[in-house]
Amino acid sequence: MAKDFKVIQKSSAVLSEPRYIVVDSKTGVVLDDAQGYGYTSQKKAYAAYGYKMNSGARRDKERKIRAFLKEYPYLETDFAQDLEVWGFEDGKERKSSMNS
Repeated sequence: MAKDFKVIQKSSAVLSEPRYIVVDSKTGVVLDDAQGYGYTSQKKAYAAYGYKMNSGARRDKERKIRAFLKEYPYLETDFAQDLEVWGFEDGKERKSSMNS
């Protein structure tokens, strides 16, 4: 994710309301412009760009985990059994163990 970015107002004669785009702080290169339309607020521009950058990192991490588990499939079943022993069910802690 580009760490040095900022949201600026896009100048447009066609649209009556202001639109915002994400640009690189150092070079001024447009990083995200909502397919040319721009975002309706600065907050939405920051949120969308953050989501896009984090979801890519999350997908990469998930791919690496799947590749690892494909190479070592026995680890996945051992982990699932450990979760049951520790009181987790489908990735969530059982309520009865929380109340104890």
